Amino acid sequence: MSTILLCLDFSSAFDTVDPSLLLNVLEISFGIIGSGFSWFNSHLSNRSFYVSIESSRSSVTSLTYGVPQSSILGPLLFILYTSELPNIISSFSLDSQIYADDSYIYSFFWTLLLIK
Repeated sequence: MSTILLCLDFSSAFDTVDPSLLLNVLEISFGIIGSGFSWFNSHLSNRSFYVSIESSRSSVTSLTYGVPQSSILGPLLFILYTSELPNIISSFSLDSQIYADDSYIYSFFWTLLLIK
């Protein structure tokens, strides 16, 4: 038996999450509605950042993508955002293991060894 393994590291992927798609997943796939949905909407919308070095500060810039980091919520939201990935992978008759931003896609197959 042989195995093909594809290892994917999505460590920068937290910065690429589309908040509107994430909110759609939270509502449709996980049934988050009402005040819970409103809380997530306010948590993911109208975010901005700036860089500060000593007494200098950059201008404020809007964040249009990504999930808040430095808390347990960022990885959790990313996992929910990618929750359909195992179903997509299995539709190609492949297996997978997903751990936050690390994904492993693999397949086992039988090989024949022909000896002359």
